Amino acid sequence: MKQLEILNLNAYKNLGRLSYISLGLFPFLKESFGSICIICCFIFVLVDFYKNHKDLQLGSTFWILSSVFWIFLVFQIITLRFDLKITLRNLPFVFIPLIFRFIPNYVSRSDLKWIVKCFQLSVVILFFFNLAMFLKGHTIFSLFEISPENIPLFRNFVYKNGVNQLHPTYFGYFALLSYSISFYKLVYDYEGKVYRNGHFVNTIICASIIFILVSKVILILWLLTTIILVAFLLKTKVKKFKAWRLAIVIFGFVVLSFPFKTMIQGRINEIRTEINRPISGDYFNSINIRVAILKCSVKLVKHTPFFGYGPNQQDYLNLCYADNYNSDFYEIQTYNSHNYFIYLLLYGGWLMLILFLVFFGMLFKTLKTNFLSTLFLVQILIVNLTENFLYRHYGIITFVLFSTIFAYFEILDEKKGNNALSV
Repeated sequence: MKQLEILNLNAYKNLGRLSYISLGLFPFLKESFGSICIICCFIFVLVDFYKNHKDLQLGSTFWILSSVFWIFLVFQIITLRFDLKITLRNLPFVFIPLIFRFIPNYVSRSDLKWIVKCFQLSVVILFFFNLAMFLKGHTIFSLFEISPENIPLFRNFVYKNGVNQLHPTYFGYFALLSYSISFYKLVYDYEGKVYRNGHFVNTIICASIIFILVSKVILILWLLTTIILVAFLLKTKVKKFKAWRLAIVIFGFVVLSFPFKTMIQGRINEIRTEINRPISGDYFNSINIRVAILKCSVKLVKHTPFFGYGPNQQDYLNLCYADNYNSDFYEIQTYNSHNYFIYLLLYGGWLMLILFLVFFGMLFKTLKTNFLSTLFLVQILIVNLTENFLYRHYGIITFVLFSTIFAYFEILDEKKGNNALSV
């Protein structure tokens, strides 16, 4: 009987550990399943909290990490603009920090390493699943083809027919984050040949994903990230740093970029040729639509009420599109501000934007001792200049999950030695 109880206890703990590891699978999961993984972890935390009579000491780090949720909630209470959809969307800002703040003792640091490994594996698996689906109706050479509207065929397929139908910018950022981790780890020799080879393959695959999706902001960030990483790694004096390995990786990227040269040039040239061509009737593309969005956003900003437009800001944007452009492009698809900072300003006025920037400044201060976490925050800031990245489920989960792990476990910081959680 006692042995049965021990087996049941072990099975229970293993299930709890798997729940935490499953958090890293979110790129491959539907939004509802990703949320279920978080809820499962929260249930294990509640049971462990009750059984071990833990004290409810949240700490300053929790309040910093969860700040965005409280900012929105307080604004809704003050302005009487209750929006359940926005509240539920921002709940991960509370739940993810909670499940790591009160993580059960049976969840080891080794288990937490697997969260990041599962994230990286999910990105690769997601890519190959989409690739297999794409190749059912296209040839391999179609990966390098561009539609008459200057949209790469594979990029369009991922968005409309792929697994999860992810926006290419979000998929591209998953690849960029995974690339950043592997690039950093590759030129150090901490984990042996197997992991080193795995990181090498992953950098190549993730760079390919970024090239093939051709998201402009992600391409710029990839180049910036690579320059920053190279500069940091050349400057470092860690003994196990391998400069020759870094040279091989850089050479590999140069060779890899050639098949994607036409696509990348086409997307960049689109900026030059379309930025001054206004929307008219059925003539619109990703560039002149963004120009229209920016112009209307600026007009709304000039007349923003003290507490912003609230959840009705999209209606005001659509009215601006209708008044200024002879086209129904905004009726075919919803076009939000495509800039999270402008979104915050329009939603809650200058006060909300200032509070968010204060939150980000505090987060920078909390994570400043970790090179990769600082790089991660810089990437997020830049992505939010062209996308409402923290408005969508996948963006929120990416940001909160990695910010929380960085904050509580000093993940990937090899210089801290055995006390750090390295991937």
